[in-house]
Amino acid sequence: MNHPHLAAGATLNCPVVPAVRGPGPRQSSFARAMAVLRTWLRRSRGRDDLAELDEHLLRDIGLTRSEVENERGKFFWQA
Repeated sequence: MNHPHLAAGATLNCPVVPAVRGPGPRQSSFARAMAVLRTWLRRSRGRDDLAELDEHLLRDIGLTRSEVENERGKFFWQA
């Protein structure tokens, strides 16, 4: 999908926080900031998804409820 404010050939690939890709090997500061924001959003959603799993599914992936709660207690910017 093309956007009028992006360079020719640039694409938007995320409906929430679009990635900005333009010509050339270097990313702009804006593109790097968007990548960080996408990582934080993905991390936060992943932790929420883990919290919704039941004990059986947690065992299947090798996690305990206390490990999940520990992970959920982290801030979105913490890996």
